[in-house]
Amino acid sequence: MADWALILGSSSGFGEAVALAFAESGYNIYGVHLDRKSTLAHVDDVVSRIKERGAEVEFFNVNAADPEKREEVVQHIAERLRERVATFPFEHAANQPGGCLSISIGVASFPDDASDTETLVRQADSALYAAKDGGRNCVVLSTPTGSGTSLVALPASARPVTARQRSAVNVNRTEVVRTNSWRSSARSPRGRSVIRSKSVTPRL
Repeated sequence: MADWALILGSSSGFGEAVALAFAESGYNIYGVHLDRKSTLAHVDDVVSRIKERGAEVEFFNVNAADPEKREEVVQHIAERLRERVATFPFEHAANQPGGCLSISIGVASFPDDASDTETLVRQADSALYAAKDGGRNCVVLSTPTGSGTSLVALPASARPVTARQRSAVNVNRTEVVRTNSWRSSARSPRGRSVIRSKSVTPRL
């Protein structure tokens, strides 16, 4: 299972160069960009060049400053992570509850769901436990209510219980993703956000 990188501004300039460099290094690419019709041909060319390097690629032509669009992208990526883990042919997968290894994911956004780091992580953590309580192997988005310290969990998907999980935190400058059985890190080199994800070890 290859690592994925999330690149902002991936269709041109520095973002394009970073996306191509990461693809050359063996990463699959999620790219977020904002292009008009007149520049979409170049976007298609960038996607083709990434694929030529043997990488998988998904580009999102959205305004990353729009909270609703940003949430859609993060939800899609989180769901793809959940799906990839659940369908990956891990050794000893048959020994896991439900016959596969799975993750649950809780998502919170800054500044939409919290105004400080501590609250942001707490919101993501609450969404994670809502996912576990809701059947596990699913994605839950957090929504602040009232003062912003409480939360309503909105399931993005629901699947049956399929594994015992461990928890980790994935943070970049915009989103906090709280997951089970998925160890992640995030970096923002020179103003660009990059997310790395590593595969999990199944129960023997």
